[in-house]
Amino acid sequence: MLVGDINITDLFDAIGDALALPPAATPDEEAARASLLGRRIAAVCAAVDHVRTTGDPVEAIGILDAAVEEHPADYAPPAPAPEERAVIPRSCGETSLNSGGFRRTCVLDSDHAGDHEDLDGRTWQPPGTVLSRLRAAWGDTHRIAWTGSLWVAVHRDPAASWRTHVEPTPAQLEDRLRRHEAPRAESRPRR
Repeated sequence: MLVGDINITDLFDAIGDALALPPAATPDEEAARASLLGRRIAAVCAAVDHVRTTGDPVEAIGILDAAVEEHPADYAPPAPAPEERAVIPRSCGETSLNSGGFRRTCVLDSDHAGDHEDLDGRTWQPPGTVLSRLRAAWGDTHRIAWTGSLWVAVHRDPAASWRTHVEPTPAQLEDRLRRHEAPRAESRPRR
């Protein structure tokens, strides 16, 4: 349907363009989008009322164009100023087994000093420190070694009843050595 030089479909296209808004990404943008959509709907109503009363779609399209220019779809918040990126320090990564034989990993910075710490906050001494302490305590009777995951003690006496001990933690190794090195209770004669 033609009215003057303007087709009514052009008016419908202008209405569609006025109401077509990009989606919002955040709740704040959604509120701004709803407010903008309300202003654009009011402009569409004014344009339709103008066509009904005057029969002039050209001026109605002008009303819509002015509303779109006056209320642009710029409800996205401004992008934040670029900030310095935080540098995440590399974690130590030293591993050890817990008493259940499960691997735990140190999450402290790679240049930390002292004990290691896992995600649960449990700490353990560096293997070199523990190895020195175990060798000082048990080195006369056992060869002590750290395999990278297990602690090993081998008795120096080949005739020892318990020659080799392998445990996931140094505490378990020491406990096992104490139990096997303790003097045996003398047997009581039977009655």
